[in-house]
Amino acid sequence: MPLNSIYSKFVAKTDNFTLTPHIDVVTFTIATAKTCTLPLAGNCPFPQNVKQIISAGGSADTLTIAVTSPDVLIGAGTLAAGQSTFVTANAGTWTSVSGGG
Repeated sequence: MPLNSIYSKFVAKTDNFTLTPHIDVVTFTIATAKTCTLPLAGNCPFPQNVKQIISAGGSADTLTIAVTSPDVLIGAGTLAAGQSTFVTANAGTWTSVSGGG
């Protein structure tokens, strides 16, 4: 369901993970470098086209945000511990706006 609704779906991960279109927020707590792969942008129509990715303050390494070919990611591609980003899908492109940490 849409981000910031009573139906938002939250998950917590400690390893590499590929988001699915129905997941809205994912929080990573990682000890070593890991990757969060976004679903195909075309599979995330409005209002499911906005996701939040969080690297918890207790993380010990960098979280990489990746896309599946042929999609493109514009903006923040990595998060340090305590940082977060919102990613928005639009016609094969994911745009990342980092919230910092």
